[in-house]
Amino acid sequence: MRASRAAVALSLLIAVVLGGGAASAQNFGPVPTAPPANPRATICNTSWGWCPINAVLLPGSPCHCVVPPSTALSGVARYWPYQGPVDPYLNPHVPVPSTIR
Repeated sequence: MRASRAAVALSLLIAVVLGGGAASAQNFGPVPTAPPANPRATICNTSWGWCPINAVLLPGSPCHCVVPPSTALSGVARYWPYQGPVDPYLNPHVPVPSTIR
């Protein structure tokens, strides 16, 4: 009986905390997303370009990008929050705009 009361109290506490967090987020607008404190690598960066990583790697780990039909380019795993569709093989590095040079 005592354990069930504790479980009910814990469930109510969790519901209040979660409900209060959602209400406060609606009152103050969207919360900006920051990179995770310990992000996992999302790309493999080579000297020729980059490719998305499907495996779970830590930033700084060795990796490779595949250039069809069977060439592998060595690189280093990095965290980069890319968006949208990308080539699963090799995406060239974007040159620096001429206004910055």
